[in-house]
Amino acid sequence: MFWKKPPPERRLFELDSDNQRRFFRVAPLSPIRLTFHGQSVMVKDIGAGGLAMANRGWRAGDRRRAAFGLPAMKDRIEVELEIVSVDAGDTCHCAFTRIDEAAIESIHLYVLRVQKEALRRRRKAEDSEPPDVRDRMAEVGKVE
Repeated sequence: MFWKKPPPERRLFELDSDNQRRFFRVAPLSPIRLTFHGQSVMVKDIGAGGLAMANRGWRAGDRRRAAFGLPAMKDRIEVELEIVSVDAGDTCHCAFTRIDEAAIESIHLYVLRVQKEALRRRRKAEDSEPPDVRDRMAEVGKVE
């Protein structure tokens, strides 16, 4: 007997990307200081999966406990941090290897707050443009 072949699997969306991040990252609106390897360093960007920071002679694979506070939040967050890579600009790209759910939630809330603030600032800047600029942009379809 001949069996009907099942139809090939069809995906609605497919992402072909070299980006391995699962979480969105943002640049802090105000400085975030992190303690890593006993040194204080500034965070360049942060998300619930990790962060980037200036390098102080560390190498990919270095793993230690780290602690930091997020602006407008009282509790310090303590995590285990692993340096995944160090880029040509001497920035350490790090992943959280041990982090509790409350810390993940705090970072998610912080990322959302930073995104909302960025949108608010963008809208404010657009509203402050002279009317003739807004009118010309609306004609081209860039402003609703």
